[in-house]
Amino acid sequence: GLVTAIRGGLRYRNARIDGVWAHSGGAPREGRADAVIAFADLAMAMEQVWDEMLAQGHDLTVTFGRVDAASPVHAMAKVAGTLEFCVDLRSENNATLDEAERRLRAEIARIEIARPGIGFQLGAQSRSQPAQLSEAMVALAASGAARLGHAPRRMRAGGGHDAAAFAMAGWESTMIFIRNWNGSHNPDEAMDEADLALAVEALWAALTP
Repeated sequence: GLVTAIRGGLRYRNARIDGVWAHSGGAPREGRADAVIAFADLAMAMEQVWDEMLAQGHDLTVTFGRVDAASPVHAMAKVAGTLEFCVDLRSENNATLDEAERRLRAEIARIEIARPGIGFQLGAQSRSQPAQLSEAMVALAASGAARLGHAPRRMRAGGGHDAAAFAMAGWESTMIFIRNWNGSHNPDEAMDEADLALAVEALWAALTP
């Protein structure tokens, strides 16, 4: 695949939910301020937001990659009084990131009203800018692949890459992606060496007369 754009990210790395610690057997359902349930509300609400925004044509990913229900002190017999988490929103469009964050904050406000005793603290925001890569470089790489009888797909990259920094500094850049079996950031991921060889050959063909 030939990469045309790299998604930017809007992240809250150290978000927190505060509730009220209670005994699992003694605290009735009414009146509980369970941080875990509040997080579940948020995760499912943002899943719905994600579906809606995709249906509207937005490019977006929503990920809660770290969740910790007070691991040093949590226990089977406790209603969780605190939970820490992170949220990672990614898109190739800044306006989409802004809208996803607006929806995130709206869902948090709704949950805080619906669940007295629950409070969210998102903490500091970090952000990386989306990058559009060089169409001329994509076309050059495609021409090399075509000389070998291949027509690679054009695609966006979801992860952060040095090519984004190059592009934003004014250097024309693209990337050649190779098939990765079983996903990425996954111990079962794998690559066929024949695919790697083909990518190198396509690059060489693009750079030589």
